[in-house]
Amino acid sequence: MAIRLSYAGLHARALSESHQAAQLLRHLAALDRDAHLPVLAASLINHAVRLAEAGRREEALLVSEEAVTMGRELAELNRDAHLPDLANALINHAVRLAEAGRREEALPVSEEAVTLRRELAELNRDAHMSDLAASLTNHANRLAQVGRQREALPVSKEAVQSYRELIAFNGTPTCPTWPPRWPTTPYGWQRPGGGGGAAGQRGSGQAEPGAGRAQPDRLPARPGQLVDQ
Repeated sequence: MAIRLSYAGLHARALSESHQAAQLLRHLAALDRDAHLPVLAASLINHAVRLAEAGRREEALLVSEEAVTMGRELAELNRDAHLPDLANALINHAVRLAEAGRREEALPVSEEAVTLRRELAELNRDAHMSDLAASLTNHANRLAQVGRQREALPVSKEAVQSYRELIAFNGTPTCPTWPPRWPTTPYGWQRPGGGGGAAGQRGSGQAEPGAGRAQPDRLPARPGQLVDQ
């Protein structure tokens, strides 16, 4: 609901719904952490986006950082299942850091997200190429923001090449937000066929463009994911 309200421009209502969802999921995670932590982490990513949309960037940063901490915990417990969720939490946190003016701190976070998504793309290129391309785009922006344009250029070129590969495989995109938005469950995005992050696997959580993957920096292309414009 919060994601749909946000897309409709109803940001105050979206923030309220997002806050309520996060609070309910905190309660559930307190009762059964193993069962509900993945969805809570995804919900926190979405809530951080909603806070940032409302201009509450410092609060968004704290929530985003908490999501990263949970993502690391989940990846330690089951790396294969939760590595995509950690990567998503990291790329979103890098965006939040950059928005808060902490651009130097955002850079290593963004770089780690790219590293993880390269690892995922090597394991399953078809499933993770879109996320890798989005992460590369974001990382190129992070590099450029700190004056490292020469390093940003090859990263940006790699992102373009990745998108060309996606277009060649999937056909020319006709919507302005590429990669396209994915369908969402009551908790967040779900990749067609049931794939996706914590959100997709459990009926989820951004995980909007969330729990999930890469607007460019402000309007997630799909639940959990953020790409810079």
